[in-house]
Amino acid sequence: MDRPTRECAEILMAALSRCGSPNRKEILTASGLNHSEFDRALKCLRTAGVLRRCDPRPDAPASDIRYELTGKPLSMLRPPRQRPRAAGLSFDRLLAAWAAVPSE
Repeated sequence: MDRPTRECAEILMAALSRCGSPNRKEILTASGLNHSEFDRALKCLRTAGVLRRCDPRPDAPASDIRYELTGKPLSMLRPPRQRPRAAGLSFDRLLAAWAAVPSE
């Protein structure tokens, strides 16, 4: 099961601080994230301005995209939305109606 995005973002930040400016494959190896966790964390960090792409080296292939931390801290993300529970939410009426249906 995928970990929460915030947790993945923190793991990705730790891997980047250890590795310098790695490419995608090196980050995946260093962080232990799967592809979907990595994509969500990368999007989160880029949106927050914590991560940016490095300028490509002249001799590097186009697929060699590297990332680096900007030094900006990861701010508190919005808290997870919790759905308000309806007071007295119960299936008792549904079960009673179901029990009242005559069986053949």
